[in-house]
Amino acid sequence: ANQNLIKDSIVRYIELKVNRCKMGLTLNAEQKNISNIFSGRIKFIIPEYQRPYSWDKEECLELIDDLKQSFKNEEDGYFLGNIVVANSLDENNQLEVIDGQQRLTTLTLLMRVLLYFDSSNIKLRNSIWELDDRTNDIIEPRLFTKVFSNQDQEYFKEVIDLNFDFEALKEPNVNCNLYIKNVYLFYTKIKKIRNNIEIQNFVDYILYKASLLPIQTE
Repeated sequence: ANQNLIKDSIVRYIELKVNRCKMGLTLNAEQKNISNIFSGRIKFIIPEYQRPYSWDKEECLELIDDLKQSFKNEEDGYFLGNIVVANSLDENNQLEVIDGQQRLTTLTLLMRVLLYFDSSNIKLRNSIWELDDRTNDIIEPRLFTKVFSNQDQEYFKEVIDLNFDFEALKEPNVNCNLYIKNVYLFYTKIKKIRNNIEIQNFVDYILYKASLLPIQTE
């Protein structure tokens, strides 16, 4: 399945390359691991026109189970797919997410849960938020949504907040938003890993072995 995802992403990149060339635009792509995607001063902005967060239990289960299986099998890497981004006209170091916002959002939720279990991991923390170089204090989130529909902004801010109370998490009811539901799913999955060292190794696998293909238009 992962090999098919890689092939689909290559085809997608070629199609975009051809279309952008026809329009006189530049297209760049380089596969990067997660620690490199969320680094430096780069922030990802989900524009207002994007649809609200929609990944449900089935998609999140597939993601976490595939990652855990790849980690267990000691595979060389795991490809998460491609995202399409464009330089923001509003601010430097901001990339608008044209395609792949569901994947980026879900990955951020997973990293936030992992940080609860691996709280001293500065690299993981820095993948969720931009940090001050000297104090490691949080400056702002790496991923920000401007989608107004269904209170997306508020729900997302709530679950990635540093003070989010994981101990108070209860099984969500049908009326809970997808952010809470998926955070709870990831929390219960990671909690089943009893060995703290194994959790830390799993975190390292995601940061340094899992990768995305950012396709950037200019």
